[in-house]
Amino acid sequence: MIRLILFVATFATTYLVGEITSNTTLYPHAGLWYSLPLMGILLGHEMGHYLTCRHYGVRATLPIFIPMPLPPFGTLGAVIMMRSPLPTRRAIFDIGLAGPLVGFLLSLPAIIIGLHMSKMMYESELVRYYLANKLWLCSVGESQLFHWLSGAIVGEIPPHMALDFHPLAMAGWVGLFVTALNLLPVGQLDGGHILYGLFGRRSVQISNAVVGGALALTVGLLVWSHIVWEYTVFIVLIFLLSYRFPHPPPLDDLDPIGPGRKLMGGLALLVMALSFTPRPFEIEDRDSMKQYLQHLEQEEENQPRWTPEDVQRYMRKA
Repeated sequence: MIRLILFVATFATTYLVGEITSNTTLYPHAGLWYSLPLMGILLGHEMGHYLTCRHYGVRATLPIFIPMPLPPFGTLGAVIMMRSPLPTRRAIFDIGLAGPLVGFLLSLPAIIIGLHMSKMMYESELVRYYLANKLWLCSVGESQLFHWLSGAIVGEIPPHMALDFHPLAMAGWVGLFVTALNLLPVGQLDGGHILYGLFGRRSVQISNAVVGGALALTVGLLVWSHIVWEYTVFIVLIFLLSYRFPHPPPLDDLDPIGPGRKLMGGLALLVMALSFTPRPFEIEDRDSMKQYLQHLEQEEENQPRWTPEDVQRYMRKA
């Protein structure tokens, strides 16, 4: 019963966030366009884990969704709980890989279709809309993969123009972000499972080195450039969890995983690197939007206006 309540609550919070962070004039039913695909991506991710657990005889709970009625996501994701020991390194590897693989494959079409449905407008018009109708403007960063997809589908954005992402594209962006975070090779995250499958007990030292390096890099960038404050909480939590809950060994720790799984492990790390967003999001409040709008209007004051035909010609040349 509690799982159903949390599922419904997560649908409600993601629907709410989809409505309050999207341009509902351009995108009617934005809450549904955001919530349903995102819930599907999260459910697919966790069912990948669950079904693989069933395959290996590992007792596990059905997915438990975690609502959060705040931007930019509306949820803290979903989890399953494993109730019995993991039998082999192969089982650890396959269970860890299955979730991100399904989530990744579901996120891609959401991003691709959503980018096709996204609308381009003057950046000042976009900010003016959010200033008049919303409490804040949430802009997201681009991972390398998202940047490639956006470039291939939308093309280069003309000066003073901006792409207002369709809620479906945002759902895919969140799915990709969740995939990248889960693939971090630390502790009992999915990436930690994959790392243990590849390296066995040596993965603990590798995981600690990764966490220590990430923490040092985060602190260094915060001190010198103040550009990655959004990741501080994530890195600190991962740092604490990796030491508080190190990866438990399986019943058979000598089970070889074979070259095929080693290749898949390398591809998983590549997906993590391409999906990782250096600066995931930035939320502008109303005062910040007012200042930014004044800046944009001053910049555009002496510039010729773009027509739709001008935009198309620019993008074809680019």
